[in-house]
Amino acid sequence: MRQRTAIGMRHGLVLLQQTNGDVAAAEALFKQELTRLVAQQAQVSEAVARHALEQAGYDVPRTLQQLEQAHYSLTQRLLRRYRMPDDVVRRVADAVEQTHQVPRTYWLDLEAAQLLPPPLACVLVVSEWLAYEDWEGLDAAVYFHLETVLVYFDQLLALPEASQALRRVATLEQEQAEPRRRQLARTGSYSPAPKFEAASAAFEVLRPRIVQGLYELIEHHIALFP
Repeated sequence: MRQRTAIGMRHGLVLLQQTNGDVAAAEALFKQELTRLVAQQAQVSEAVARHALEQAGYDVPRTLQQLEQAHYSLTQRLLRRYRMPDDVVRRVADAVEQTHQVPRTYWLDLEAAQLLPPPLACVLVVSEWLAYEDWEGLDAAVYFHLETVLVYFDQLLALPEASQALRRVATLEQEQAEPRRRQLARTGSYSPAPKFEAASAAFEVLRPRIVQGLYELIEHHIALFP
């Protein structure tokens, strides 16, 4: 029986005891068990599960993988597989970028990204801006396609508070830019103004809501995504 199916020794012996040593009957019972297991895990009918198992040689992991690919889009699979919004948004953004072949020269070509349908463009642009802010800092990020990001905050994500907080950071950054240059030239170091640090902290508090907004945008427009 083990030569014909990938059954464990103990499980095989139990089934053979139940069928009084009838190998064919034990094998049939084993396949029925696998069929019920796959149908339950993949949320498909037993007929669909049975056919998929036959196609995969009764390899359960491969069967489940094939059923998932057949019944769910790439984005749906990412939503099912990953639970943290940060993970989902990043991976979906990568999938959109690759599927639509958006140009990238280290940083994504955000002008090209904006040619996509608005929900796709929003996820690409805002997630790229968040990555830029992670890497370069908020004081630099306010110079990186700021107005475009603010429009997405206001319109597609409906987060005016995030838009207002980021505008406040941008205003304070512009105010401190010239004093910073003078102090750097004079002393070689610079400490951000307390107002700027407070505004930056206020914006960072809103960052999880921005990511959650992107996650919900993906859910609401899932048919547009890969």
